[in-house]
Amino acid sequence: MPTEVTPDKGLLQGVVDDPKANILQADCGSAGLFSSLDDLIKYVKWLINPQNNGIISPNLVDELFEDQTINGSLGRSFGWAIDKDKHGQTYIWQGGYTGTFIVIKPKLKQALIFLSNRIHPKAPNEKYMTYRAEIIDSFFK
Repeated sequence: MPTEVTPDKGLLQGVVDDPKANILQADCGSAGLFSSLDDLIKYVKWLINPQNNGIISPNLVDELFEDQTINGSLGRSFGWAIDKDKHGQTYIWQGGYTGTFIVIKPKLKQALIFLSNRIHPKAPNEKYMTYRAEIIDSFFK
């Protein structure tokens, strides 16, 4: 699966560590959070202030924060996981294989962006998942 393009060598073959990407190959949609922190902050601001951004329509943002699955209760929305915290506030989140994740709570106009480069040769990595859950829980508090 090609993972890099360089001007002098063109398309390079790389090693894909993500087990989902290895299974799905070209049909994989788990690209992760390949962006700078500044750009992710801009994106989050567009989602939590849709009426002021001129980029993403408020209607599309409203739909992003609704369960888009066939029965409306499977917890997914346009590539994001969607859930409610213990206070009933809706949030969306997405995590990547390298440990990155982003959580957005639109009603409170809050977000958490966690960037890392954790690569583990063995999956699943329950210890990391526990720590990630603790970080997200602390954000909710």
